[in-house]
Amino acid sequence: MERKRVTYAQRELARNFRGDIWAHNGPGVITRVLQERCNVSTSKMSAEYCDGFEVYGPKLLLPVRWQDWKVYFEPGELDSPETILHHIWNRISSHRTVPADSPYAKLAREFCPTTYNAYKDVF
Repeated sequence: MERKRVTYAQRELARNFRGDIWAHNGPGVITRVLQERCNVSTSKMSAEYCDGFEVYGPKLLLPVRWQDWKVYFEPGELDSPETILHHIWNRISSHRTVPADSPYAKLAREFCPTTYNAYKDVF
């Protein structure tokens, strides 16, 4: 029987799972694993210190702070051309509708066209 490899993140999650603390099991797991692996503060994490693993800053991954999550659902544009990931905070945004002229709908149209076309009556 083939033995499955357990990742650092899986081990960390098994050891320290906390369902009662928001973000503890998602970004918290990755941060704790990288702090252990890289042995530097988060501000100094880079491929140089993290065994080739590149750590990107929040502007590339989270251009909108969680406190401002509503901008994804309001008419307008996001000024984030270098962003490679958008987090929409489903836990606090799942009740919102997605207007067709909102940044969320525009991102879906561009990067998830199959899903967007399947659910365009929702946008």
